[in-house]
Amino acid sequence: MSMSTKKLIIPLTLCLMVISTNLEAVTRGEALHGILTALELPQWSGKSFSDVPPDHPYGRSIESAFAMGILFPTDHFYPDIPASRAEALAFAFMAMGWTQPSRIISLYSDIPKDIPPYLAPYLSLGETVTPQAPQEFFTDPAGVFTEEDATKLSLWLKKALHSGIKWRYQVEKSGITLVVQREGVGRPPQGWLILMEDDIDGRKGELLIKKLALMGVSAKFADIDGEKKVIAGPYGNYFQAWLISQALPSPYRGSPLIPQGGERRSLFWAAVKAPAERSHIVTAPSVGARSLPLSQLASNAGAVGAVNGGFFGSNRPIGTLIIDGIPVSPSYSNRSAIGWDETGEVSFGNGNFRLYVKTENNQAIPVNKINQPAGEGTLSLYSPHFGQFATQIKGSGIELLIKDGRIISSREAQGSNHFMGEDKFILLAKTPGLGPLGETSEITFDLTWTDKGMEKASQAIQAGPMLLGPTSTLNEGFSTTIIDKRHPRTIAGWDGESVWWIAVDGRDSWHSDGLTMREASSFARGIGMIQAVNMDGGGSTQIWWDGNVVNKPSDGRERPLPYGVIFR
Repeated sequence: MSMSTKKLIIPLTLCLMVISTNLEAVTRGEALHGILTALELPQWSGKSFSDVPPDHPYGRSIESAFAMGILFPTDHFYPDIPASRAEALAFAFMAMGWTQPSRIISLYSDIPKDIPPYLAPYLSLGETVTPQAPQEFFTDPAGVFTEEDATKLSLWLKKALHSGIKWRYQVEKSGITLVVQREGVGRPPQGWLILMEDDIDGRKGELLIKKLALMGVSAKFADIDGEKKVIAGPYGNYFQAWLISQALPSPYRGSPLIPQGGERRSLFWAAVKAPAERSHIVTAPSVGARSLPLSQLASNAGAVGAVNGGFFGSNRPIGTLIIDGIPVSPSYSNRSAIGWDETGEVSFGNGNFRLYVKTENNQAIPVNKINQPAGEGTLSLYSPHFGQFATQIKGSGIELLIKDGRIISSREAQGSNHFMGEDKFILLAKTPGLGPLGETSEITFDLTWTDKGMEKASQAIQAGPMLLGPTSTLNEGFSTTIIDKRHPRTIAGWDGESVWWIAVDGRDSWHSDGLTMREASSFARGIGMIQAVNMDGGGSTQIWWDGNVVNKPSDGRERPLPYGVIFR
C-alpha cells in the first residue's frame, strides 16, 4: 500500500469516529468511498468515463469502482442520494468480490420479500458469513445508512481484509448435497482480456484478427489449456474492456471478460456430495453431439447435479474411461484414477488396464485398440458411447456386431458405414482370419487392472495425479506449469462415506485464486477427504446443480465437454 493511501485511511477513520453520534445520513457516494478506503483498494487515476461529474467530492472513488468492475458499466449510481443500510452492505460485498455467493443465494434460498431482490441476497450473506456483519444491517435494512453505521461497517471490513472472512452454504435434494464455500477478500485484477473465439483454426482466427484490426481492436492468438483462442487486450480497466466487447461485430458482441493477474487472497469452491451408486458417466455423442456444455449433458440426463470429468482432447477422453463395465477409452501413462461400482464401493489407484475378449471356450484374446484407428494385425473394440457409427475405423477388416454378449452378425468393413446402434458393439479384426472368434457365438469382456484395488470398478475415470492416498506423488508426468501454478481444479475425493466432486475456481483475483497441486492436496485433506485424485481443471472445471452452473468457469462461459459425471 502506498503512503498516499495510508494518509487517506487515517483521517477518514478519525472523522467517522468524531461525528458518529450525529446520526447524519451518508450518501451513496460517501458510503462507496468509505468501503473502498476500508478495503485499501486503489484509486483510478485515468480519465473519467462514468456519469458522475469529475469534480464530485467522491468522483474518484466512484470512477475506481467502475474501473475495477465493482459497479457495472450500465449502472446509474446517483451518488448524492442517501444510502440505505442494505445498499451499503451490498456495496461492501461487491467490493470484496462476493457477487457469486450472492447469485447462489438468490438461486437456491428464500430471500426477504420486502427488500429489492438485487439487495436481499447480500443481507443473507451478511448474516451467515463469519465474522457476521453488524447487526443493524439485518434489524433495519431499509433504514438510512448513518455515520455510526459507516464506522461499524468500516471496522468489519478491515477485520475481514486482515483476519479473514468465510461463508459456507449447503442444500440437499433427493439425498444428494451441494456444498459451497467462499473465503477471503477479493482484490482487483491487473487487467482484462476479451475472449472471442475458442479452439479456432489458424486461417479463421487470422481473418478474425484482421477484421478486428480494421475496427481498431488489437487481437491475437493465445494458448489456454491447450486450446487456441482469439483474445483482445489486456485492458487496464473493466469499463474499457466492457465497452469494446459491446462494440464487437456479431457474433462476438458481449464476449466474456477474463481477469488477468492481481493479488491472491480469495478462494471459492463448490462440491456435489453423493453416494457412489448415484453417480453416472454420460457422453455427449450418446445424445447426438460431439461435445456439449455440462448444463445440457445434465439436463438431458434428468440429473440433480453434475461435474466435469477427466482430461480430453479433440472431443475424445484422454486416459481410461469405463462406463457400465465397458471400456470406452484406453489407459494413458500409468496415471491415477477413481472407480466405483453399483454397490457404492469406491476405489482410488492406478488407472491402467488391459482388455481381453473371452470366447465361450474361455480363450482370451487381447484387444489392441478402443475407439481408435487400428493397424494391421489388431483386434479393436468400438462402442456406441461416442456415436452409433464407428468413425475411427480405417481400411478393411472383418466387423463382428455384438449385442448382450452374443455375436449377431459378421461383415466386411467397407467405406464409412460402420453402424452399430445404441445397444451394440463392433469388434474389428484386421487379421487374415477370425481365429478363435470364428468358432464362438458368445463373448465376454475381461479387464485386467494393473492395480488390483480397481478390479471391482464398473465406472472409472483416469486423470491424476493422486492427491491423497498410498500412491500420491503429485506428479505422474505432468508439466511444472500444471503442478506448480495456481489453476482452477476439479477434485474427486472420498470421506469414508460419500464421494465429493469438487470444483475449485481460479484465475480471478476478485473471485477465487485457484490452487497449485500441492495446495490441492492440503485443501482436500482440510475438508475431510481420506483419498482424492485430481481431475481435469482449467476452463473445464464446472459444477452444475438443479438447473444452474454454480461456479464461475474461468473462460467466462461453459466449455463444451465430450462427457461428464451426473448425479441422480
